[in-house]
Amino acid sequence: MAIEERELPETIEEPVAVEEEVIIVDQETMTLINMTTGEVVGIADTPPEGLDDVKFAEWIGERRAWHQGKAAGLVAEKQSWIDKINMQYDGAIKKHQNSVTWLEKTHEPFLMGLARKIIGEGKKRSTAIGLMMLQLRKTQAGVKIEDEDKSVSYIKTLLVDVDAKIAKWRAKQIKSADDPDIVEGYETRISGAMVVKRELEACLNIKETIYKSNLPEGLKADLTKDILDKTGMYFDPGGEEKLVIK
Repeated sequence: MAIEERELPETIEEPVAVEEEVIIVDQETMTLINMTTGEVVGIADTPPEGLDDVKFAEWIGERRAWHQGKAAGLVAEKQSWIDKINMQYDGAIKKHQNSVTWLEKTHEPFLMGLARKIIGEGKKRSTAIGLMMLQLRKTQAGVKIEDEDKSVSYIKTLLVDVDAKIAKWRAKQIKSADDPDIVEGYETRISGAMVVKRELEACLNIKETIYKSNLPEGLKADLTKDILDKTGMYFDPGGEEKLVIK
């Protein structure tokens, strides 16, 4: 009798072992942890049998409050350790930071001169010297706030002045109602003043913090250092070369 030939499969699949989930009780937190994923899959406590719906909800609330209390306690303990670490290191850190500031401020004229000598007029405005990178940068134009309280007060004064001008021009506009050209002229003035008013109002948020970029362009030129004591801010036209040390 002929022996029947059978085709063998190209590959023989080996049985794949299914990894069983291992659940442990974490004694510190009284939670059930999946050792494979690290996830909390339950709590160690189980509710008493035979609880009605309300009692079961009360049990849930008690367990929830217990874990919330434990979490809050650990947060406080963690913060206590952080405060101790800060007290240990902050003083020394500040002394080193102050030393950096002193070195830069004391030797800035020398380093500025050296940087200018090495860099010259080239497009590249930086040079590496030892562990320092010296960069020459020109300041950008902008409003500098020296005293925020004075700045806020000054902006409010400008708003009062603008409101007064608008009221005066509206009154004159009404009196000249018969002359369209005069009416139109005052309307143009009022429209321009309203724009300035909105820009000034935008400089103040609910915390009365100055938004320097929103100051009306026409007012920036008036913010000279000569009246800094009154305004609390001044306009820096920029273009001054400064030394940046990195």
